Amino acid sequence: MDQAVFITLLHWVAAHGYLFMLGLMMIEGPTITTAAAFVASWGYFNPFLVYVLAIIGDVIPDIAYYYVGYAAQFILEKGFARPLAPASVLAN
Repeated sequence: MDQAVFITLLHWVAAHGYLFMLGLMMIEGPTITTAAAFVASWGYFNPFLVYVLAIIGDVIPDIAYYYVGYAAQFILEKGFARPLAPASVLAN
């Protein structure tokens, strides 16, 4: 990547900052967290806010995945549990 493009991108991210960073951390957490911590060491971001956003960006998708799995259990029980059950269970 050209240095001018990197600097332009860095300034754009610093200007639109934390909300953009949170969205990226929710998609690809550890890589963006490392990059954000590196940029925070340069003084563009507050390190404490980067830390808090990294935690939030890691927890929100985990909660969403949990609830998707929780809701899917009922769908799977209704649709797949009976045909896959052993014959002895179906006889009762």
